[in-house]
This record gives sequence, C-alpha cells and structure tokens, in this order.
Amino acid sequence: MARRKEQKIKLSTLECRDMLIKELSQNPLLADYDMNSIEIKVLHKTTPYIKDIDRAVDFLQRYYSANKDKIQVMFGKQIISSTDLAKMMRVSRPTVNKWIKNGFIKPSRIEGTPFEYFQIDEVIEQLRKQKQ
Repeated sequence: MARRKEQKIKLSTLECRDMLIKELSQNPLLADYDMNSIEIKVLHKTTPYIKDIDRAVDFLQRYYSANKDKIQVMFGKQIISSTDLAKMMRVSRPTVNKWIKNGFIKPSRIEGTPFEYFQIDEVIEQLRKQKQ
C-alpha cells in the first residue's frame, strides 16, 4: 500500500509558536529537545474504497454455486464466518475486517451471543451498493 502524502510545517512559521513551545517545554519527556526545531506533520486524508468489487463478488458467487451444500446452516440460514468469507472472495481476513470497519459490509449477530456471521446474498448486495 502506498504511503499517504504528508505536509510538514515548521513551528517557527506559526503565530502560536510561543504558546506551543511553552506548553511542550513543560513536558518532562521533551526536556532535552531543541524546541526551535519542532515540525508538525499532517497526513493527507484518504477515502477508503474497495479496489475491485466485481472480482470479489465474482469469486464469492462462484464459490457459492460450487459449494453451497457445504456451507453451514443455522436457524434455517446459511451462515459463514469472516475467515470463510475471506477465503471465498480470495482476499485476506484483515481486508474483510477493514471492509467491516469502513462500513462496506456488515455482519449479522445471533441473538444472545457475540458470534458474528455473514450471509452470502447480503454480502453480495452490500458490495454492489458500494459500487454505485
């Protein structure tokens, strides 16, 4: 993954320089540091996205059509874990976790348990919504 762009701003160019130096000088961890060399680093904000949604959906549909009888059924629903979902879409489990964190896909819960699961149809629908 590429590094995010960053901007560095020298503290000496800011009007609030004296106030910041005074505040930072009170920190015992910074006692041996040169306060005139302070720089502020600001990272470019990036918008999360899924690189190739069609590929992930295609792999998921192919896996499901070939292996639908092997998927676990609970409460009348075929459910899969995030690990299984990652294998089906040929992505890593941390990638699935990022997609959950960024709101691209949403797991369901079994009432009264901490267990999260996915339904293939719901995941496909959620991913297609992201494409629009």
